[in-house]
Amino acid sequence: MMRKYRDPESEIDHRTPQPSSRELDAVKRALAVRWNAMPAASGFKRWVDQLARARRSVEQPELAEGCAKDLETKFSIWSLVGQGVVFEHEDGDEACEFLSLTARAAQMSYVEIPAHEVVSTFEDWRSLMSPETPTLLHLQAGDWINEHAPLDDEALFTHEPVHDSSAAAIFRQSLVRAMAEDLQGKPVVLVVAVSKSDKLADEFRTSRQFCRLVSLPAAESRTHGQAFLALCEDLPWDTSVHESPADVGAVVRSLSMNQRLQLFDALRHTAWREDRPLTQRDLLECKLFGMRPAEPDSVEPLSRWRTAVHEAGHVLMEFLASGGTSIAAFCSILDHGEAMGVVVPMHDHPKQLSQGERTYGDLLQELQVCLAGRAAEHMLLGPLEISATGSTSDLERAGRLANKMIGRRGLPVSDASNAAMSVNLLVIFGAASDCEIERQSSLARQLLQDQYLIVLEELRRYESLLTQLASRLEQERVLTHKELEAILRPFSGAP
Repeated sequence: MMRKYRDPESEIDHRTPQPSSRELDAVKRALAVRWNAMPAASGFKRWVDQLARARRSVEQPELAEGCAKDLETKFSIWSLVGQGVVFEHEDGDEACEFLSLTARAAQMSYVEIPAHEVVSTFEDWRSLMSPETPTLLHLQAGDWINEHAPLDDEALFTHEPVHDSSAAAIFRQSLVRAMAEDLQGKPVVLVVAVSKSDKLADEFRTSRQFCRLVSLPAAESRTHGQAFLALCEDLPWDTSVHESPADVGAVVRSLSMNQRLQLFDALRHTAWREDRPLTQRDLLECKLFGMRPAEPDSVEPLSRWRTAVHEAGHVLMEFLASGGTSIAAFCSILDHGEAMGVVVPMHDHPKQLSQGERTYGDLLQELQVCLAGRAAEHMLLGPLEISATGSTSDLERAGRLANKMIGRRGLPVSDASNAAMSVNLLVIFGAASDCEIERQSSLARQLLQDQYLIVLEELRRYESLLTQLASRLEQERVLTHKELEAILRPFSGAP
């Protein structure tokens, strides 16, 4: 069956050509790096080992011993492994490749049903649930898995035609019956890959057919960087790039496997055109601008300076609010799209990794970084020259965070005194009443106002550093992690 690859930027449902053998080898190298970086005790690796064990038992049932042998005489080993699996992942393309790798490692056949064919061709692929050889059957996730909540972009593997909710509901019931009737004792494992397990419909939960949850472990930036360099092994890289795989990972970790292959294409064109080894700056520019030629004059000078000031504000506030421990992975001025600039944090910084252990201070720091772009424009350009639209997404994010801090987390507007810490301890349960919404909005607005003034004052203290950052960004268009570090670390007034 032909693999269907996802184009996350396209609204058109289409099949892309099969990758070349060179690309397949490159993807295998990247996956090998990810695989080797996973702990041996990870749930994913244990699942692969158990599938391989079940596969061996088909030909050598005498290998089982002790309690395992006793259980295997009473139950099918495939039911013990789990024949309905929910596979949690961060990236759909990578999940597809890892499931294919899993099947090869367990010496099982691998069949992948594209999302838009799962419902319409059910009767055709149902026969695969009674295979002659052990099979891993991957049903690509689509709207069919849950009629109550639309899937987010991470869970979609394809852009499907108009969704028929009644047909999907009938299909889910049919699939549950088929799994109960057809899978018993058969060497087949059905897998549905989604970004979060709660995407699965109630029919699947209550039927107990999808009884196993397996997660693909998240990788550190260093591992993402090493995997990408393995993917691009044939390209000429400057030695400094190989010395800093975490910096490479910070750039590529948000990209799907398909997007990484597109980035690989842009990089090889750059290496050929420039006739020199590739640098971290080349990697950033290819990610941000693809194979489009650099056109620094395509942005009006005032708009370019305003964007540079805005992004420099974010970078500087992250550095200051973290006590000098966090420096962005990169920042850039863009000459296309709605966003005029971008700042990407180093994801392996503790503040980025430990979401479940974040403190009130961490949330205030995030709030201050969100507000710093507008505050930097206010300070260096004046109130009348701030962008009318450039801070919209920042302010939306800050507003959501402030409302959550007040309404759902019971955090104070100010941490100045014990009395302030005790003002907002009653959190909102369930749907908020009009009175609760009004109170929450009032406190959240006060929190944003107080933090904005704090940010403005902090940036004023380091105005020369902010100006230096903005000027360099305006000139260079892209600043790498090392370039930002060189500007921020030596500054005598910084932490």
